[in-house]
Order: sequence, then structure tokens, then C-alpha cells
Amino acid sequence: MMNAEELKDYAEFRAKCDSYLIDTLFKYDPSKVFTISKIDPLPFQLQDFLSLYDDLKAKDHLRVLISYETGLGKTIVAGLVIRELVLMYKKEKHRDARVLVLVPPMALEQWRRELESKFNLSFHSFSNFGDFEQNLLIASMDTLKTDKNYEYILNKDIIWDLVVVDELHRATAKNADGSGGNQRYRLIDLLSDRTTHFIGLTATPHDGRTDRFVARLRLINKSVNMENYRDFLQNHNFRRLKKEVYDLDGKPLFDKMVFTEKISNIEVSREKRTFYQDVEVYIRNIYTMSSGNPRYGLLATVMTRMISSSIPAGLVSLKRRRDRLVANQILNLDDEKYREIVEKINDYALGYFDEIGYSDEIGGEFQDVVNVIIDSVPKIKDELETLNRLIQEAEELIHQKDEKLERVKDRIKFHASRNEKIIVITSFLATAEYIYDSLRGDPEFSGKVYLVTGKVSQEDRRSRLQLFLKNGSVLVGTDILGESLNLQEANVLINYEMPWSPIVFIQRVGRIYRYPMKRDVFVYNIFNQYKIDQRVLEVMYNKIESMVRDFDEGSIEILGHELTEDEVKKIISRGYIEGIPEAEKAIEEKIEHAEEIYNKLKEVISITEAGRRYVNAKDLIKDPISIFEEYDLKNLLKFAKECGIAEAHVGDDIVYARCNNIQMVKLDVEDECIKCIIDKGKSLNPTPVVYEYKYTSPAWVVLVNYYSVNENGEKELIWQNVMILTDREIIPYEKIKSYSFLGVYNNHFPDFPEEPGFDLNKGLRNIINTIKEIYDTRIARSIRLIEERKSYVDQETREFLDYEIQELKKKLNLKIEAEISEVIARVYLKGREDLKDDLEYLKRKHEVEMEAMKVVKEYEESNGFKVMDVHELDPGYDLISFKGDFEKYIEVKGLSHEEDTVVLTENEFKVSNNNIEKYFLYVVIDPFNKKKIIIKKPPFQPKEERYITQYLISIN
Repeated sequence: MMNAEELKDYAEFRAKCDSYLIDTLFKYDPSKVFTISKIDPLPFQLQDFLSLYDDLKAKDHLRVLISYETGLGKTIVAGLVIRELVLMYKKEKHRDARVLVLVPPMALEQWRRELESKFNLSFHSFSNFGDFEQNLLIASMDTLKTDKNYEYILNKDIIWDLVVVDELHRATAKNADGSGGNQRYRLIDLLSDRTTHFIGLTATPHDGRTDRFVARLRLINKSVNMENYRDFLQNHNFRRLKKEVYDLDGKPLFDKMVFTEKISNIEVSREKRTFYQDVEVYIRNIYTMSSGNPRYGLLATVMTRMISSSIPAGLVSLKRRRDRLVANQILNLDDEKYREIVEKINDYALGYFDEIGYSDEIGGEFQDVVNVIIDSVPKIKDELETLNRLIQEAEELIHQKDEKLERVKDRIKFHASRNEKIIVITSFLATAEYIYDSLRGDPEFSGKVYLVTGKVSQEDRRSRLQLFLKNGSVLVGTDILGESLNLQEANVLINYEMPWSPIVFIQRVGRIYRYPMKRDVFVYNIFNQYKIDQRVLEVMYNKIESMVRDFDEGSIEILGHELTEDEVKKIISRGYIEGIPEAEKAIEEKIEHAEEIYNKLKEVISITEAGRRYVNAKDLIKDPISIFEEYDLKNLLKFAKECGIAEAHVGDDIVYARCNNIQMVKLDVEDECIKCIIDKGKSLNPTPVVYEYKYTSPAWVVLVNYYSVNENGEKELIWQNVMILTDREIIPYEKIKSYSFLGVYNNHFPDFPEEPGFDLNKGLRNIINTIKEIYDTRIARSIRLIEERKSYVDQETREFLDYEIQELKKKLNLKIEAEISEVIARVYLKGREDLKDDLEYLKRKHEVEMEAMKVVKEYEESNGFKVMDVHELDPGYDLISFKGDFEKYIEVKGLSHEEDTVVLTENEFKVSNNNIEKYFLYVVIDPFNKKKIIIKKPPFQPKEERYITQYLISIN
């Protein structure tokens, strides 16, 4: 049993060496040298691209719809097609391809950057007529739709080879033949006539109206009509849903949890509660006065939303109502005394809808006009006096504690402490600025909070978003954040008030719930203070939750077209006039109708076959090798705790860690807390430790670099690993874990030499040869898979693939060298004199193991497998056995007697659990005579676990 001091020394040694091991395995995954593609598409993206590529080569016109659910990477597939088209035109037509990409305004810069960074395509952003000469042009659809630009395109001979339209659903027409279209529809209809190829992108192609849907499909192909649109969908629509996409190992891509919390009925101060009640009385009076006038109902619903959002936003809405009442009476003031004031007010008349309002600009002079109107217009006297009183109450409340904001701050601080990024979205500018000002005034968030609203220029928006993604904690904004932005670096969304449109809600969530997701998603929904508003929205959002669970996000789009924001306003107005039961009945009828439409839509959309023609994408992408797992990280946390570089608790169900006040979010090597622990571990300076070994020797734990060397003598770092150098041999660091820890090095031992005296390259010769064999085998497999692909592509593609094969062949038979990068720690190995370490015993044990390996190799080869000996690498198994694409990792154990116990080292047990499908334990009984083979598969159930970790496995 170790004492406290020895445990700390042992922990420091393991923490440092394990930190290096995990870090190098993560950074220098040997599988990276086999990666061919720079873009690395997901399996379903590659399948769809291959189908599109074949059509592009085989047909005169490629005209398709890509309707992936939000966050699945439509732009990746579109970018692949654009890249291939550009290359194809240079090869075949000996000219540059002309491509136009049409996108929503907010998405333009993001599209342009991705085309540049991922596909090396430099697109020019449209700004004037001269830009139409550019071969690669990207433009905002709202810029090109204007009469000026539309007429220019119409009257000029401007054509393209490919037009790509993002968010095609923004183009709408009243009828299936395309008549009655909006400006976007008119523009895209013209562009469709001016291009050879056309790709439409949208997550929501169908809005519940089949005639409008068919009109939209006609933008892609003019031959589509109400009779044949199903045929078009079957062959030219690529539809993918989040719940149906998987990675190469068959695991769901969207495997992170989405946690939602409803926040409602927040307890507020007595003064604020009185204010809300006074506002509700005022709102009910408006409804009573409205006599069915929808403008008054609209006014009332907007006011309750803004007041419930925040007091500052409520103050804006109250002032706006007062300003409007006054503005309507301005022309009746002909008194010379007020003429100058009236002229000033008229100067600000264009600001009626600004959130500042001209009453704030004019100040006291405005109040003079209000007083005159109150005296001279009896019919609005009561309402103006009420508004003045409510405005005064709101201005007093602004300086009081904000219970809602404090609740939100608690959530923000919790997630910020876990190093998570948070997005707060509100529908109102005044609320966004209020939240931002409050957070940036908090020292905890100073310099880490960013604001993005419609008032901010596009250039400043981009700058702020980049700063937020780089080192920010909180992004506050209006719904402009929900438009075509990828913000999945954040995983927390706070809806400061619930939007009245299901589409807006799904857009908000879609900004963070997109691939690739590294963390679970948290969504906080804050509901209105007013009971009628709250109940209507609760019914709607309960249904949204169930529809997403039972169907997909596309179902919410249909609900959103049935339950528009205007419809929700009407239902809430009805609730104020007729009561909550009538409002519930109205919204449930709308939901029921939306479900009926969606069931029909689902039947239509599900007929698509376009994306299912290729099913062997896995063969075209390298199968990644898993290198380390949670087991290694849990061990690291234990050692980090013992040597004092981090707080940690590692239990069966709960794992907790904190390093430098960074709390672990997930047990993952990319977690900021784990990174901190690895960095601290690598900086430790542990005392030399002593291990039991088969002979006595000083030893060094070293970091070894492996280089490939080409014919010109140029080196490329292809791998690193952690090894132990003795004065006789070099052994994998993992192997020492199976030997007993004896204590720390002290004066009782001989002096430690300054440096290893063993020839590294001599000791690594077998390991280098093994690495080279694995390297060459993987390259050869990649070449074979590309050869297979050549059988179903055209001549020109075959020529391109031949080029890839030649490049890969250059990587075969490369020279590999190794050198010590640095010494990590020192170890003293001490031989024991008892029977188990007797040289004859060890020699006999080694002979049994080697003979058992020979027996297993012969057995595998007799069954048609190619066998590779990798035991000197100590990857957790001894052999890799191949047959075609099937691969086995085989750990061999030789026993003299069947009643003996199989001992697995810590590394072997870990690797078996990490590779359950591929891992095999071959136990050979009496390999010199009986040669009985017993084959076992994980997961193994250990009979015993020892402190210096070994696992005893029963074979009976």
C-alpha cells in the first residue's frame, strides 16, 4: 500500500506521462496520413454529391432541389457541385464557368467566406451593374430583386452556366403556374431562364399550399405542374432529416441532447405587479373601444408583448402610442403660439415607428402640445392621461431591480462558468440594448458581451460575431440573429420572450442546433407575464415540442404558415374579448389543420429517391481509428486530483473536474478544462520513480517523433508517441503500467546517467518497420477503393482518379526515421530475484507467448486472412488480421495449462472495450503440443482488478 507521499509522486509521474500520451495521440492520429479529401464531406453529403455529379456529367441540364433540414450542410453539397462545374468547364469547354449564387442579405458574407475557405473559389460580391461581368458572382436576392436591377438583367444578354439560390422558399407565387409572384419570384424566374443549371436550396420547400409549392418547383424546371410534380420530386429532390443521418460508424450525427426549460410566472415586486395590472386594464379598454377594428387589436397585442419583454421596451411602446395619438391631432392646432412646435413635430413625423420616438427628441416642447390636446380634444383626454400615468410608472420602475433579467443572468453565469457560449434573442431593439448594457456593466462579463441588431451595420455585425465566436461569452441580439447564420459554437439559447411565430422560433434554435455539435444544447423559453398571451403561447409551444419529436422541424414550418404572427395576434385579441377558453379553441383548430396538411406533405416529400442511388459512401472515406477513450481521461483526472493540479471526482455515473476555475462540460479531449489539465500535467517535474522489471536499468520516458522521408530527403512529421528507453531496449510507455510501482528514486540507488545510452533507431527498427507496414497497407487499401470507384464513372473522371492513385503511390515505400523530441520523465527499473523474475522462467514465458502467436498466425492464414504482427507497438493487441475490408484486432495469450488465468493489462482491457466489434482474445492452451485455441469476445467481465491495473479474465 502506498503512503500519501508515494501516491503523490506516482500521480505526478502518471499525470505528466499520460498528458503527453493523450495530447500526442490526439494531435498525431496515425490515421490522418491516409486522409485524401480536403473537404471531408459527411456520408450522406457524399452520396448526394456523387448522384449530382453523375447527373452533371450525363445531362445537359442539372436542375434540382436540395431540401435538407436546417443545419445539415446544404452549402457543402452546393459548393462541391460548383467546384466540380468550374473544373469541368476548364477541362471540357476551355473557358471559365459563370456561376451566380443568390442568397439572403445576412448570409452573403458567410457564403462568400465558405466558398473561399472550403472550395478555393473566389466569388465577387455584387454592388453595381459592372459586376455582372464577373464569372463567379454572389449577390443578395433582395438587392437584385429591385426594379432597377431586374430591368437591367431583363434587357441585357446576361447568362450563367449555374445559378444557385439559397432559401428558395422566400420566392412565392399565388398560383401553381407562377402568376402573382412576389419580387423575389419574378427575379428567380428570370434567372432560371438565363442559366443552364439550377440548384434550389431550402429547408422548407412546402408551406402547406400545394399550388405555391408547385410554383416554386417551376422555378427549377418550367415543365413541372400539378400533375407531374411528384415525378420531379422523386428524381430531383434531395431531402435529409436530422434524425435520419448517421456517421460512418452508424451513429446518429445529432446525438447531443436538447434540454429545454420553461420560465414563467416570475415573481416581481408589488410596484411592478401593479404596473402590469394597470397596463392590462388599459389594454382591455382598448379592446372594448376597438369595436372589432383590427388596428386597435394589433396595437394592444404589440403593447403587451413589449411591456412583458422589458420595462424599457414597454416604455417605448407606451410613448409610441401617446405620440401617435398626438400626431393624429397635430393638424387641428392652428394657434400661432404652437406653430413652431408643430413644425418641429412634423419634422420628426417619419420617426413614428422608430423605437426612440420623436417625443424623446423634442422633450418639454412635446409635453406642451400634449397638454393643449388634452384640453382641446375631450375624446382622447382620458387615454392620454392614462398613458402619461403609465409612462411615469414605467420610468420609475426602470431604476428598480429587474427580476426577469436577474433570472436570466443566473442562467448565463452558470453556463459561462462551464465555458459555454450563450445567445440571448429578443424581438425588440430596446430590450436587446437594455440587456446588453446591463451585462457589459457586470465585471464578470466585461469585454465578453456583444450586441447585434438591425441598427448595426453589416460590417460591424460580422466583426462582432467573429469576436463573439473567438473569445466572447454572450451574444445579445434581435431576430436578425436567426437569419442564415451558423452559430453552433454556442450551445445555449435564451428566448427572452417567446416569438409569436413558430418559424421564427425554429430559426432561432436552428442557429445552434446544427452539425457539427460538440455539446448538449440548452434552450430557455421565457413566457409572457399576461395570462391570455401566456396560455395561447403555451398551447402552441407544447404542440411544437411534440411535432418536432414525432415528425421533424419541417412540420413546424407548416404550423408556422397556418399560425402566422398575425393569426396569433388575432387569437390573443379574441382571448381578451371572449376569454381564454375561446382563444384555446381557436389555436387548437389551427394546429389540427396544420397537422392534416403536414401529413399530406410528408407523403409527398417522402417519395424522393434522388439521394439514395449511392449506398457505399463508407467505402470512399477512410474508416477512422479510435485512439483513446473516456477510460484514459478518467485516469488522468484521478492523477490530476492526487497531484493537486485540478479538482476532480470520478464516479461510476458522475464525473466532475475544474482547472483554473474552468469547469469541465464534457469528458472530451477538446473540453477547455481537459485542455487545461493536459497543459498543467505536461509542465510537471515529477521525482524519478521506481518500477519492478525483468532487469535493473535506468530508463527515460521520451517523446519520439516519426518522419516520412521522400526521395529528395524532405521530412514530414507523421506520428508521435511516448516510449521508455532503457540501456538495453525501447519499450512502449503503456507497457510499464502492467508492472508494479515500488516507490521513488532515492540515494539508495546508483546515480542516474545524464542521457540514454541506447541507440534509438536500432531499438525502434522493428517498430518503424511495423508502422511502415501499416502505413503501406492503408495506402494500398485506399488505392484499391479508388480503383473500384473507376468502374462506375466516366472516362474523364477515371483520368482524374488515376492522378489521385499516382499521388498515393508516391507515398508507398517511403523511408521512415525516428528521433527523440524531448525527455518527459525518468524511471528506475529494478529487477527482482524471486522465481517469477528468474531468467529461466522469463525465457520460458516468452517462448510460450511467441509459440502461441505462431499458432494463431497459422490459424488465421489458413482461414484466408493476412496477418500483421504489431505487438512491439503495444497498441493493446498483438496482431491485425485482414480479409478484404474485414479487420480483426487479436490479443494472444499462451497458457501452459487450461486452469491458468489470463491476465490483461490496463491498456489491453481498455482497447478491448473501445473496439468491441473488432477485438478478439485468442487463448492458446499448451501451444507446443495441444495447441487448443479458445476465442473470447469483449466485453470481458474481470474476476479481479489490481491497483497497478491488471484484469484477470476467466476462460471457462
